[in-house]
Amino acid sequence: MRKRALAISLFFSAFVAGCSTSEQAAPAPGCSAGTAQILVTDGFLRNLCGCTEPAGTLVAPPATLTCTVAAGSHVFFIYASAFQPQQIGPAAGSPSFVVSPISDPQDEVPYRVHAVKFDAIGSYDFRDLFNSALSGRIVVQ
Repeated sequence: MRKRALAISLFFSAFVAGCSTSEQAAPAPGCSAGTAQILVTDGFLRNLCGCTEPAGTLVAPPATLTCTVAAGSHVFFIYASAFQPQQIGPAAGSPSFVVSPISDPQDEVPYRVHAVKFDAIGSYDFRDLFNSALSGRIVVQ
């Protein structure tokens, strides 16, 4: 089961590079205006597209990922974990946003997509609630 989940996660990680998605639909190529995508997986975060920062930026702890977007943008957190559950939520002291559902690789579908719309200008620090070293910041301009 773990080998299958790892294979699916690796395939999905390669497939979603530079793609766009919604909460209900499968990923499709290209980020549209007003959207950004962040891949969340075991031990690292990757800016897939839509952030002002260069697409493809890979960050592992202790570094944090920064994604700068325009006010009103949707940020999609795409989960592709093979080994550990993940859940993205606001870091302590940061403005609040909707916490994602738990993404557990033991589920039938080993990844989930969680969308957050950022309307207010500011900095939104986030972290993985299962691995607090995995963290980032959404800067809304």
